[in-house]
Amino acid sequence: MISSTFTRTLTIILSLPIFTLIATSAVSASEVNVELLAMQRDTPDGGELTGPNSPGDAYYSLKQEDFEPDTTPGLRVTLDTEIGDHDYIFSAFVIDAMQGDGLFGNTTTISLSTDARYDLDPGSDLDTSNASLMEWMDAEHKTTLFGAEVNRVIPAEAIGLTQQKVYYGVRGLYLGEKLKSIAYDETDDLPGGGGNDVDRGEIKTKNRLLGMQMGIQGDKQLSNKVTFAWDAKLGLYANFAQRDRKFSTDNNNVVTPLSDEIDDTLFSQTIEINPRINVSVSKNTSLSFGANVLWVNGISAAGAHFATLTDLDDNSIRGKDSALFYSLNAGINIGFD
Repeated sequence: MISSTFTRTLTIILSLPIFTLIATSAVSASEVNVELLAMQRDTPDGGELTGPNSPGDAYYSLKQEDFEPDTTPGLRVTLDTEIGDHDYIFSAFVIDAMQGDGLFGNTTTISLSTDARYDLDPGSDLDTSNASLMEWMDAEHKTTLFGAEVNRVIPAEAIGLTQQKVYYGVRGLYLGEKLKSIAYDETDDLPGGGGNDVDRGEIKTKNRLLGMQMGIQGDKQLSNKVTFAWDAKLGLYANFAQRDRKFSTDNNNVVTPLSDEIDDTLFSQTIEINPRINVSVSKNTSLSFGANVLWVNGISAAGAHFATLTDLDDNSIRGKDSALFYSLNAGINIGFD
């Protein structure tokens, strides 16, 4: 199901080219590109959510690699326009929430001694007995991603290029992750059972990147109607990162449920590559088919905080993770003289 956040952001993005054209009376020429994206990401960082109750015990290993994020729809709108004597590129994109689930249940005849990782951490300050020798764990990981940028094009002849377009500008990205877990001590603690020995944890990380980027575009005519085009860019950012976490139990082992927040400023980087084929269908209209790869480094990942979920002294934002996003794209380019 498409989230309400996605719908609201999508409405804003679709309005950007219209607002830009209305607000800029000096626009003399422009091209709008609207692309539909089918986005996927790599395995979220964070490793195992479970471990052995005692060293050497057989246990069920639930890893974040077991979470298969859904392929998610998205939209990107780009406006390439001339304002006064300068060329500018405006672009924005949004991806619907990417979600993956993991579940384990001790349904085998083998005796397994499985604990949640936060129960094994030496710094655990809360009663996590529900997650010790537990029989079931349900976990969910969700990723949110959107961004916008404004770039100014450098005249190609000024730097000795004839087939490429170089640009620099400001870019903002939001990359959020949420990891939720429910630990069930025994089978009768599952929904519909009679027990309530249940732990509930939630970790959110919010990476707000704002910085500068530089990029280069190029194209090569393959035939009268077909052009191969590409776009590559590098960005450097201040990342205003935040971590929120919650922990509670259904059987009131924790008198006061945990809920806290920390923040820090990180240094983050992005690399993005976008190859595509443009097929002309009329004088000012073409269709585009391509792919996109976006690597974001220097972020705080939700899974990196799972082992210390119940450590009250844990104040580290852990900004050394990365995420890789990749998509297939299809869109339409419309030129305005």
